[in-house]
Amino acid sequence: MAAATGMARRGTGSRRRGASEAQGPLRAFVQNLWPSRTDGPVGAGRRPSRRQIAISVAVANGRALDTLPMNPLRMLRVVGFAEGLSFLFLLFVAVPLKHLAHIPGPVRICGGLHGGLFLLFLVSLLRATLEHEWKATTALRLFVLSLIPFGFVGVDRFVSAEIARETATTTPGNA
Repeated sequence: MAAATGMARRGTGSRRRGASEAQGPLRAFVQNLWPSRTDGPVGAGRRPSRRQIAISVAVANGRALDTLPMNPLRMLRVVGFAEGLSFLFLLFVAVPLKHLAHIPGPVRICGGLHGGLFLLFLVSLLRATLEHEWKATTALRLFVLSLIPFGFVGVDRFVSAEIARETATTTPGNA
């Protein structure tokens, strides 16, 4: 009997109870990291997608959609800003150091960092384009802006407006 009670204490029952109580921001964050490909109406035995759960948890907790940790638009905004800053640093600091002071190190470091951030920007742009069903011309415009110095400001403005538009349509009380 003592062994049975010991197993009951160490069993998965306490973990399940803890997981079901974790309906707060941490659960929304974890579930929002891996969005489902089957976003759509829930029914016919289908479970809600992680994105739908994250939105409903955020709304239930009284938080606006733009405070969710990383939806595709926020990811695009953050990565675009970081990529733009790395591009400016590469153009206006590292390349002049290489050609004027003959110091090639910063170009190697910043060039690799910028390349990685640019690839991450392209993946984020693709994800946001597919999830929000943007036109190809919109995605192309954001891509071209990422190639221009200070173009990340235009990307940031566009994505901020999209976040505001999405928040306005999903916040409760807007009718």
